[in-house]
Amino acid sequence: MKKIFLPLICMLSSSGLIYASDYRAEFGVARASVDESDHDLNLNLIGADFYFSPVDTSNGPLAEAAFLSQSSVLAVIIGAETGTLYEELDADRDIKSVLINYVIPDSHFILGMEKATDKSKREDKLGFGYQLDSEVETTALTFGKFTTESSSVQLSYIDVEITEKESFGSFADIYSFDFKVYDLGFKNVIENADGSYLGLQADILLYDMEGSSANEYQFSATFYPTTMLSLGAGIRYYDPENTSATQNYSIDVEYFIVESISIALALYKADDDSNEFDSKALALTARF
Repeated sequence: MKKIFLPLICMLSSSGLIYASDYRAEFGVARASVDESDHDLNLNLIGADFYFSPVDTSNGPLAEAAFLSQSSVLAVIIGAETGTLYEELDADRDIKSVLINYVIPDSHFILGMEKATDKSKREDKLGFGYQLDSEVETTALTFGKFTTESSSVQLSYIDVEITEKESFGSFADIYSFDFKVYDLGFKNVIENADGSYLGLQADILLYDMEGSSANEYQFSATFYPTTMLSLGAGIRYYDPENTSATQNYSIDVEYFIVESISIALALYKADDDSNEFDSKALALTARF
């Protein structure tokens, strides 16, 4: 990784772009992977955030600069995943997402909208002619408010439409269904007496599906010993009505090499009654 990161950092340093205290755009690349006995998947992501006004970096941790500045943003993500599932299926996946979050000046109300598409193909690699194509269309609407300079509450309505085509030789079946999700989220960044910071985030999600329902609970805590370093941990508990529950655990660290460039590493573990998955992700972000 140093062969990739260091020349880029040197190039940006010599250009003088990375020393601005405020920034208007953020670009990032990330790679995540799952390498288990039955699964071998690699996900590559490219993302860009464009802010409506300069983001002030003097309010606290650099990782929370946009939140503490209550900044409006347009965000775009593009991703691709390839690999093998259950040692028998070739897996390909394309992800696209566009999000806009607008913070109304003076009133501090938050209005948001996100549109995402997730297309995947799973194809039998043993030559039996099995293929599963799926497309997930997600639309989210968000309303919220900054209750203080460093805390917010948001309510999101999420509509999910899924279409699947399952083929075996010359035979094919098409299925489609949709469900709704309601997400109530809280976030707070606390300044401690010693100059460090603590970020807390919690979400409660209710799934409204035809014939069933599910609840999901998410909580994360991030400690910022300095404004350039963050150490975080999170837990997610998904409890569907008719199947076994799933728990996800994560730890992550992000370090700003200079004020406008950061490297982040995250480790994830997910398990239910019959499966366990371990994954890791590495990300590089630059601000301008």
